[in-house]
Amino acid sequence: MRPTSSPSTPSNININTNMTVSPSSPSGTIISPSNSTSTGTGSGTSSTGMKVFRLVRNFVVSVAIWESITFDTKPFKDQWAELYTNTSTITTSTSTLNTNQISLKDLLPTVLVKKEVEEFSVTHLDSINTLTPSHPVHCYHHALCCGKWDVNADEWWTHHPQWFKTKQDNLQLAKIGFCFAPTQNQDHLAFLQELHQLQWGIDIQSQQSTTSLQQLASVIPESYNFTDVNCSNPVTAVPISSGYGASLSHIYKSFWYAFTSQQPFLLIKRGPWMYATKDVNHTWAYCPTRDFGCLYLPLSPCSRERPQDMHKPHMSRRPNQKDPLQAMQWLWLRDYMTRPNQKFQHELAKLQEPYIPLLQNSHCIALHVRRGDSGVPRQPFRRYAAIQEYLDILPPKAITRQNKKKPTIFLLTDDATTIDELYQYHINVTTHPQFHWIYTQKLRNRATELGFEMHIPVSSDGPQELLWITAELNLAAQYCTALLHGTSGYADQLYDRMQFYAGEKNNNSNKNNQNNNQNNNQLQRYYLDTTVRKHQIQQYRGKIKERENVLLQSMADFYANRTTTRSTTGHNNGTAGAR
Repeated sequence: MRPTSSPSTPSNININTNMTVSPSSPSGTIISPSNSTSTGTGSGTSSTGMKVFRLVRNFVVSVAIWESITFDTKPFKDQWAELYTNTSTITTSTSTLNTNQISLKDLLPTVLVKKEVEEFSVTHLDSINTLTPSHPVHCYHHALCCGKWDVNADEWWTHHPQWFKTKQDNLQLAKIGFCFAPTQNQDHLAFLQELHQLQWGIDIQSQQSTTSLQQLASVIPESYNFTDVNCSNPVTAVPISSGYGASLSHIYKSFWYAFTSQQPFLLIKRGPWMYATKDVNHTWAYCPTRDFGCLYLPLSPCSRERPQDMHKPHMSRRPNQKDPLQAMQWLWLRDYMTRPNQKFQHELAKLQEPYIPLLQNSHCIALHVRRGDSGVPRQPFRRYAAIQEYLDILPPKAITRQNKKKPTIFLLTDDATTIDELYQYHINVTTHPQFHWIYTQKLRNRATELGFEMHIPVSSDGPQELLWITAELNLAAQYCTALLHGTSGYADQLYDRMQFYAGEKNNNSNKNNQNNNQNNNQLQRYYLDTTVRKHQIQQYRGKIKERENVLLQSMADFYANRTTTRSTTGHNNGTAGAR
């Protein structure tokens, strides 16, 4: 199903609006929340499989957390069970399903806790009525605490930064609440202890496995040690209203500067943020400040009323990427800064829910296609690249079938012309029959219709756009193992997020590791250079619509030329590899 986009401007890419996707087509197929069964060899999850999955999920006493997390430290090692082995099978038989033996390890690749958590179930969580503002989570174990959407746990998570929301693979659980699990990466834990002490004056190091479960569920456990925060001379920054990548990059750099200077960091109030809302009736995103703090957890107890942005002597605001530990600290700091508050997190869970079954067991490649105002002749100077140009730089190993499954392309784009192109040149045609395609049903602008730095569709709003951006980022980071992209700040943010998840899954705690990529060996990045020289677009200054038409026509010409020359020439208009 194709989404409804904003009113279109004339496009030189001709789209057959009556085109449909044949259920029996051997070519590339669209997988959407309303069409989760693919066709052809290596299809997606079958309806029978989904029925069995739901049956298992409804009664198996378990809770899903990160599949690959490992436990090497003594306080946890003795208290966690092994993964189910292949001997752990169940038999299902209904009037509509054949009798099947199914490995629980295959269906539910989760860590199951054997003591208190043996009794955990979705029904149990739903029946808990003892959650309070001072104890907003129920800790089944020192490595698992869960809460419900109707009891706010923001303050608990603020002061338990070493705990992370588990993946929402258990969709029944996600409707009721959420669970947290602690990091097992000792470098990560040490970094968070130092950062939180600097920001809040709270020493979380004292919260160890000896803390009682009741204390662990407390917003601020009695075992924590407190010191004063120096609010007189913090490093400050103001959120800017720009694209998602540019907005956050500015703040990240200032926060990193503060951390390396051993000063607290503070986001100050300075007008509304484009991703916030002024609508007082907005059910989940409105707050009086209309800024970053309306959507994310607070970063400091200091007053945010400051007269000006920081003015500091020159100092590097980025980590040394050649230092594996600093490179990971950069990712950890960014994750700490962008922890969504509970209202935001709840909306994310609902939005992501229909896409999780489509992605979680797929051979997923995230493809980010940046268009929109990148076609405006202003810095940074870029062009629109055709989808096929991105696909051409994928090496054969990236599209090799895994377990007889076709690769899934998770298409992330800000532009309706990309979806038009997808249907015209890639769906129901024989160009790339080896791919399944998934894209979200968000509203999208069409090319340059709103002008420069106007990213939010007219019929949407800031929080809704941020919600979709974050949902797509989360889904790609958690379920895809490769990123294919052009020149874009958002793509850089996405790759960093994918690195973060890869690092957590691999328990990147080896201090003697000299090559950080060793821990992320399953994560691949392929880059298509979409930048252009200034002299190439000078003639289009003040002629945005003319520039747009040229860009769209160039993509149509690309496909036309490819059709006539495919038998004699190849196309590789970019450079593959890490940036």
